[in-house]
Parts: sequence; structure tokens; C-alpha cells
Amino acid sequence: MHGAVNLGLACEGISGELWYIVSDEPTTLQTFREYGLRFDIEESFLDDKSNGF
Repeated sequence: MHGAVNLGLACEGISGELWYIVSDEPTTLQTFREYGLRFDIEESFLDDKSNGF
């Protein structure tokens, strides 16, 4: 059996992209900022691996 989870939902203002975050810790606006930064970094790494294309 698993413990309780927290569900965070957000809609990004400019693109209207919907984000869902499920976590064992409380989700706040800061949680979404941190995930957004993480995704930006991961996309940069992917671009670097593929020579920017």
C-alpha cells in the first residue's frame, strides 16, 4: 500500500499548456517553477546532444 499523494494542476498562461504534478510532498507554485526549470535544462541537454536540431 502506498501513502497519500498530492496532485498539482496548472495552466501555463502564454501557451495554455496544462501541467499535472503528482508528488508525495505538498505541491506549490514553487514546485511548478522548479519543474519548469528542470524541463528547460533537459531540453537544452537534448539540443546539445543533437547538435541543436
